[in-house]
Amino acid sequence: MSPANTIQINLNARNSELASSIARVTRKSPEQLVNEVFAKFADEAEKDEQQKFAEWREAMLQIEGMWADRDDLPDFEEIRRSLDRDLWSK
Repeated sequence: MSPANTIQINLNARNSELASSIARVTRKSPEQLVNEVFAKFADEAEKDEQQKFAEWREAMLQIEGMWADRDDLPDFEEIRRSLDRDLWSK
């Protein structure tokens, strides 16, 4: 196990009482409780991010090719070429 880092955590009165009660009932140290809670929070945050990415990816896949068969759009290649400048001809 790697060396522990120390972080001071200030709980409000209610949470402090709850933490003491949970520590007594579970026979775990406050440090163990904090590490477990943080690990659970981090896991949930990671799952939430993965879910958001999956939803974004699905949305992108659903709109893939939405412009492919359109015939009412301008020729974007021609528009881009019209903006090119021949710097050597001047």
